[in-house]
Amino acid sequence: MKTAQDYIDTCLKPPKKFFEWCYSCFPTYIWSNKNETIVGSERKHEHVVKKRLTKNSKLSFYDRSEFFIIILSTSKRIEIQTYRIFSRFEDGKQKFDKELLNLEYLSNGEFIKVGLHNNYYGNIIGGKIYNFNKASLSNGFTVAWPYVYENDWIERIFRISELKYLQIEHSDYENLHNLYKYRKEIEYAQKIGAEIIARDIIEHNCDMRSITMNFLKRNKQFLKNSKRNYNDCLLKAEIEKRGIKFVPGVEKHLSKDDLNSIPKEVGLLKFQNYLVKQNCNFNYYDDYRNLLKKLDIEANSKSLILPKNLKVDHDKAVKIFNAKVQEERRMLFSQQIQDRKFYEMELDGYIFRLPGNSQELINEGKTLKHCVGTYIERHAEGETTIVFIREKSKPNVPFYTLEYKRGKLIQIRGEYNKAPSQKLKEVVDEWVELIQQKSKKVKHKEVA
Repeated sequence: MKTAQDYIDTCLKPPKKFFEWCYSCFPTYIWSNKNETIVGSERKHEHVVKKRLTKNSKLSFYDRSEFFIIILSTSKRIEIQTYRIFSRFEDGKQKFDKELLNLEYLSNGEFIKVGLHNNYYGNIIGGKIYNFNKASLSNGFTVAWPYVYENDWIERIFRISELKYLQIEHSDYENLHNLYKYRKEIEYAQKIGAEIIARDIIEHNCDMRSITMNFLKRNKQFLKNSKRNYNDCLLKAEIEKRGIKFVPGVEKHLSKDDLNSIPKEVGLLKFQNYLVKQNCNFNYYDDYRNLLKKLDIEANSKSLILPKNLKVDHDKAVKIFNAKVQEERRMLFSQQIQDRKFYEMELDGYIFRLPGNSQELINEGKTLKHCVGTYIERHAEGETTIVFIREKSKPNVPFYTLEYKRGKLIQIRGEYNKAPSQKLKEVVDEWVELIQQKSKKVKHKEVA
């Protein structure tokens, strides 16, 4: 069995340009005064830190470390090498040390990770490890965002490595393990034209415990040259398991989870054909059924269970339901006016009145550019009370809106939530005082 050292000794060697690039990613320092200048590095650097040179200048110190990744490949292996580069200064001169931290090795159907630190070659984490997190290191610190060397590794991998038969235009190094592990399944799915399945495997968006090579071969004719996905296969399998013929095209409208919600009065074969003919998905049909329940309409006939034109009957049910809701709201608004009629009055040139219906609240919000239109349910249910304030000279023009709740003024808002003038505040305070007095009288009468 190979040891960690064996993998290190035979790993692919990064080009000199890679390390030159790593070093160029570090800033350097320049110390200077009138008589002398000390340049940390002659290399090209985008970031140079200038410091004043004094007798107390510290010229020898550890600077920092960064993490770098290079992806290398041959026809028989892919390697992801992670290096830690240390920057330090000795007498003002920048020097670098490098350490191979992780070696990930994809070859001959295996994914091997060799973990290293401080030149101590640890145990090999062998086998097929696909949940390896490259940010977690054994010494407890974290590589948050390693730099990845741009050496056209994507083009090279998909041209010469074991992944060369995959039709992939781009990838990232973190997905290489997934691509490598499932390369045969991806290649097969792409070969038969099952583009959705192939994409889901590539993007790691599916449970590969189910999408095996046997699964793909078993569903080859169903998936071939189609956009069908894994869930479509599950639907087909479940329908056939129940001894019913699968209707091609129903997968666009139905899922496996929907099967148990199909009306018992309708056969599964008939229902499949119905959805395909209506060109509607099950959620749309289910919404229609729920609307009937809300309207207390019992679906006890064929014309109601499977309407001839689902879209037309669905829209009719929506209109009836909306009309019912509107009527219920109208009655609630009328009740609010009846119960709080004493809220309406005229004071010092201002009119206070309650909204007559939900549309008035919507219009108030649109005109004054504030959110009172969202208070329809709360006002209708009596959770709070919305009152319109109008100028006496313009009784039909929205001016200010107030909210009154549990005997207290909550807010007053004008256009774009503008605060009221001092005069209007005083008038509103007077209105609140009158309302509180009248509320006591109303409660006293109710008790009596």
